Amino acid sequence: LGPKATGNNIRLEKLLPRSREWRLLITAECNYRCIFCHREGVRVDGKPPPDPAALLATCRSALALGYNDITLSGGEPLLRKGALRHVIKGLSVPHNGMPIPSITLVTNGALLDPHIISDLAAYPGPLKLNVSLHAVSQDTFQQITGTRGDPDAVLALVRQATMAGIEVKLNCVILKEMNHSRADLLAFIKAGKAAGVKAVKFLELLVEQDRRELYPFFYSEEAVRRDLANAGFVPALTMPRRIVMRNPLLPGLDVEAQKCVCKFGCESCARLRDRTVGQD
Repeated sequence: LGPKATGNNIRLEKLLPRSREWRLLITAECNYRCIFCHREGVRVDGKPPPDPAALLATCRSALALGYNDITLSGGEPLLRKGALRHVIKGLSVPHNGMPIPSITLVTNGALLDPHIISDLAAYPGPLKLNVSLHAVSQDTFQQITGTRGDPDAVLALVRQATMAGIEVKLNCVILKEMNHSRADLLAFIKAGKAAGVKAVKFLELLVEQDRRELYPFFYSEEAVRRDLANAGFVPALTMPRRIVMRNPLLPGLDVEAQKCVCKFGCESCARLRDRTVGQD
């Protein structure tokens, strides 16, 4: 599936037969060095990333098979803005009778700019922007991401996106003794509400077998759920690994808590890896 041109290191793994969702890795590189990063199972081996035309052609090959819900991710996809914009603009135009797909862009948000926001806002199909933001305190943010970045700057860009009509969700990996307190959770929720996002999600830390040094940072989804309940949030939707909660004082905002039950990591995950187009 997809192009086989020489020099384009495209890998399209087998797709789950009943799923219409899949992931396109724009790049495996990232501008952050998050302490918990597992690279979603992608090996960075020095190969050049696929060129934009190859990425778009691979998308169209998958669309021809009925896989019309695409997640664009990395790494940090905005490190290759030209390739990302080429894919989004290409998917904006019907091709050979195929429908315009749904798109979710997963990014840390630091490299958002007016051109990208304009492209996203103009996309004619369903589109969501998921921004990974692991703290709203600058000191904690820099400690987690290994950068000198500013969460307020990211939130300002998120606000520009929501003002442009883009549906945004903020994702936060919970780390004990770093961003797990009830005050931390409420500060994150408040910042998300002020930025106009549709939802915030608190994710349980994935501790892989070969990253056991992360165990001290683990804080359970159940504990997050209790903290939210004690702050006035009530369940609105309950699923096996995820709960959506709401607070009548914060209308229009969903607050999610998600459990991570995997200990083997994304490299061995059939659900994730079998739907991924990657660089390696």
